[in-house]
Amino acid sequence: MQEIKGKIKVVAAALAGGLMIGATMAGAVAANLGDLPAPFVENSQLNSQIVIGANAAVADVIAAAQVSAALGEYMISAVSTGGATTVSGGTQDEDVLGAAVYIGLGKYTFKDNDIPKLQDTEISFSDDTFDIHEEVILGQTNLKLVTGVGTSDMSGINDADTYGSDVASKTYMKVTEDDITYKYVFDDNVPVGDIDTTHLLKINFLGSQLEISAATESNNATSGVDEVTVSIGTEYVLAQGATAVVDAKTVTVDTIGDSSVALSISGSGCSDTDFVSSGSTWETSCGVDVKVESILYVDAGHADNKVKVSIGTDITKTYKHGEAYIGYEDEDTPTWVWDILIGVDDKIDSIGVAYNLDITSLDDSPISVGGELALPGDFVVLRLVDYNTDTYGQFDVKIDSSEKIYDAAGTNLYVSNLPVLIFDGPEDDSFAGGSWESEKIAIHLNATGAYIGYWDTDKSKWLYHGKNETNTIGGGLNFTANWDTAVNIVQDDSIIDVYLRNAGYPTSVDAEAYLDVSGHADTLIIDPADDLSSLGATANQAESGEVTLGGIDISTYKTDVRSNYGIVLLNPDSNGDTDKVKFQVPDEQVKVNVYLGDPTGGATASAADITYTYAPITTEVAVMDSEASTTQPMIVIGGPGINSLAQQLLGSRETSFEEWKTFFGYDDATATGKGVIKVYDAADTPWTQPAVLIAGWEAKDTRAAGYIFAKYLSQEAVSEWDSKTKVVISGETVTGSTVSSTE
Repeated sequence: MQEIKGKIKVVAAALAGGLMIGATMAGAVAANLGDLPAPFVENSQLNSQIVIGANAAVADVIAAAQVSAALGEYMISAVSTGGATTVSGGTQDEDVLGAAVYIGLGKYTFKDNDIPKLQDTEISFSDDTFDIHEEVILGQTNLKLVTGVGTSDMSGINDADTYGSDVASKTYMKVTEDDITYKYVFDDNVPVGDIDTTHLLKINFLGSQLEISAATESNNATSGVDEVTVSIGTEYVLAQGATAVVDAKTVTVDTIGDSSVALSISGSGCSDTDFVSSGSTWETSCGVDVKVESILYVDAGHADNKVKVSIGTDITKTYKHGEAYIGYEDEDTPTWVWDILIGVDDKIDSIGVAYNLDITSLDDSPISVGGELALPGDFVVLRLVDYNTDTYGQFDVKIDSSEKIYDAAGTNLYVSNLPVLIFDGPEDDSFAGGSWESEKIAIHLNATGAYIGYWDTDKSKWLYHGKNETNTIGGGLNFTANWDTAVNIVQDDSIIDVYLRNAGYPTSVDAEAYLDVSGHADTLIIDPADDLSSLGATANQAESGEVTLGGIDISTYKTDVRSNYGIVLLNPDSNGDTDKVKFQVPDEQVKVNVYLGDPTGGATASAADITYTYAPITTEVAVMDSEASTTQPMIVIGGPGINSLAQQLLGSRETSFEEWKTFFGYDDATATGKGVIKVYDAADTPWTQPAVLIAGWEAKDTRAAGYIFAKYLSQEAVSEWDSKTKVVISGETVTGSTVSSTE
């Protein structure tokens, strides 16, 4: 189940007998519930038999039908056909790792054609109209995606002791001051002299109304700062007798008249009253100001009388360019600050906000893939949605002390009983050398030559691929920069060139394996001892110089390290202690889908972009215990009294009845037992194949266990079961059954 979680889930139509078809699931041995449905479903095929006792109760058959239906959800291959993906509310693009964040090739300024909620319109002010637009601007240099390569970009990224062992395999967003800005731009500049308390400049700013009652341009180039005065009180529309609570003080509308309002305030040991006319502000003795914005008056005491008021510890406040934005004033280093530009002609060019933090260390809590950075009020978000791929192949590198490499015919020896550096891949075609493909290659290096061979499965031998010819200049091999071995590591669309190079030329032999993705600066270099006795100079000890990635020595890193291409080096320190290197290669260059726009928007793919493939049924999938094949994994339905395979798992009645009672949670006082789901490794079954037992003390308990098992496969149950090997179920009814314990 682990690989299916979070991916598309499809419910197929049930076939006769209750079995559903379709599935993709990898795995080898089911050690616990978290490994399911592998190995019982693999490669879009049922790889097991559902086994029922020959004389099973109807309840056992129903349990088998429940299980088969749940397995069917995993027996459908969902493949993208490459159809169009639509993005709503904003814009999205794939960004490469280790580079600046951008959305759209070289684009850093975004307007309404990129983010629909941004305005491009005109506003009215002081009997005139002014064109305006909104824009969001991303920094072009320091706003970047940071990986495990290039530790200066994000300090602490490889500190496993402090931050955990997986920090360097993640991708983070590095942000510095002013890397993200929002601007409300006045295309027709507004004269600041026209703005006052009776002529408010009202704009829709960051999605909310902002009232500006004054603006001042600094004429001092060295000390002056542009500023605006804005209304910051909270607006309320209140009826007579209604109240509003601000700063632990209660403001009450006592009486509404046609031109003024009787107000009172109380709380925190303070009280005050006054009559306030429309348009006036009451500065109470309680530290709270109340401005009567307008009055809707119908008649004395009428229920429809209303008053609009602004209430706050400050009704208006003056902010300078660079000061904390509204709501961030209490921070020593505010996240967002005002960005105000008033021209020398005393006209407003733009008003905005700018990001004010440097996120350059893991101590700064940077966002990683799956997280987002939001503008004030969640107006717009910059979201690292996900990676473009999560499919990797793992490659292992080790030293074997005694191997033979034969000629192409497999007859004559080129390398006889000598140490080699072996690269082992996940597939039969993980390595390619022109005329051949193989799951692994071997390299032998010494002072007289460098040989490379590939494993031929048919001949069960290493066969010769190529050799760097002998050159005794300085006693070393003459592949000064590198020798292109004409061998590639292949993982789907990722092609990695395998080179050898003599880093000690011309004075010594210092041969290294050199892996490079063409066009990328994150070359992986593996440096064994000159005599291939170990990785590095000292056997079974991680030490500097053994593994270099992108020019950075990662030999003793205790974290997984992701390169800018997306290759992941698995804990170089622990693997180096056993003279091994383990790395994962993505099926294509890893990129991050970056979204900028409305928080509710994002990318979606239509159902038409997915093709579903249903695997045909070519064998019987449900059999009686007397017919079961012992060469397949089995899902055994029913207890040991009715299913002979269950009896093989638990023992016969004559020898194990008391153990049966314990296994099924039997209660002597009530003479009742429970249902059980139990996962067995191949080594724990008499037929040396993995098995799941779904059984109960009585037939109704077996049926309940089948129901709970099906719910678990359908991902409706809790994920805490993932590490369990046994689940005990109880309940008066099937659908009312619950898990009483796990092991």
